[in-house]
Amino acid sequence: TGAFGLQFSDREFSAIGEEAFVPPVDTTSYGIFLVEQLQTENWQFSAGGRFESQEHSPSGGLPSVDDTAASLSLAASRQIGTDYSLALNFALAERLPVAEELYADGPHLATGVIEVGDPNIGVETSQHLDIGIRKTEGDLQWALTVFMTNYDDFIYLQDSGLEDPDEELPIFNFAQQDADFVGVEAEVFTPIASVGQQGEFDLRVFADYVKGELDNGEYLPRMPPLRYGARLQYHDDRFLFGVETTRYDDQEDIAPFEEPTNGYTMVNADFNWRIAMANGSELDVFFRGTNLSDEDARRHSSFVKETAPLPGRNYSAGVRARF
Repeated sequence: TGAFGLQFSDREFSAIGEEAFVPPVDTTSYGIFLVEQLQTENWQFSAGGRFESQEHSPSGGLPSVDDTAASLSLAASRQIGTDYSLALNFALAERLPVAEELYADGPHLATGVIEVGDPNIGVETSQHLDIGIRKTEGDLQWALTVFMTNYDDFIYLQDSGLEDPDEELPIFNFAQQDADFVGVEAEVFTPIASVGQQGEFDLRVFADYVKGELDNGEYLPRMPPLRYGARLQYHDDRFLFGVETTRYDDQEDIAPFEEPTNGYTMVNADFNWRIAMANGSELDVFFRGTNLSDEDARRHSSFVKETAPLPGRNYSAGVRARF
């Protein structure tokens, strides 16, 4: 079984006012794709391909950029016995640069930096492989996935170490360089106690980590740190109550001109009470509290981490009706 399709896009982009850090750009793109799936007795295979053509036409005498890209993906999955499944995914993908990466030239007020594009930026190519194994049956369920992505001419925003004297903002340049990413994701889920006929306490433990390096040995900027945590929840046919704690580790694997970020622990809680109404409709009363320990939490992947930490202790509550 499969599907194929055509795609056309015509984008007229312009920004006015102080936030106009990209000139007006008209972008036209055409694409064609094909996806196929084959089911055998033990395996499920899938394959997909895409070809696209894109043209950027900026104003102000800047050069137009016209290029093509092609992508291919292959996947296979197999059920092992009744409890386990194995998944393999491979992709060879090309990505065309967007207008901001080519033509940006000014202060981006959302990130607080001067962004400078490069019309000579070309196609970014990646080779991706991930392998996952999952246990989906029984009281103890878990999943583990490892992945690796190699980039040729990876496009990223690089701190130049310079500052614009008029705007008093740091200057960042869009650049290209080969890069490698490796990472792992893991999760364990298990019920730990039954309460009555329908109530149950569940425990979920999770972790993920990714490392990104350029081919010159430098770390990529704004990479998230190691994250791990656990969630304990009670649920039945009417109530759900959960408490979750997530630890974000220190991030000291930093790019040039980048500051390290201290780790922090986020404690969140949520509650939901479902009420069945006489007319067949349902009413949900919910509550959520985030950052209950009021941590000074700064996300390493944020451009404004030094001036804008994540929100402190925060509560929200509401009622939702379905009818």
